[in-house]
Amino acid sequence: MLCSCAREAIENYIRFRLSKPIPESSDKARMFILDKMHFPQKLVENLMAQNLPNDHTVINHLTFENRLCHECNALLPKYLYCSGMYGGEFKINYGCI
Repeated sequence: MLCSCAREAIENYIRFRLSKPIPESSDKARMFILDKMHFPQKLVENLMAQNLPNDHTVINHLTFENRLCHECNALLPKYLYCSGMYGGEFKINYGCI
């Protein structure tokens, strides 16, 4: 399940991904429309296990719910994005944005 606020960004990601050929890779999860480098690997694997077409229709198989993320709830993320040696306070807490 993903936060509803991410839907438009995911739609844009899919349009961008389809705008040029998907690069070849020995890792099938890297060649799926939602690349595991940009989306949770478990999510990508679950979608792939459903044998979905590798196209824009994958958005119809994602579940969105309102107010799931830290941003929608005006809270600091529960988990840090990176260690303090890789960035300042903003990047440590919000680097994934």
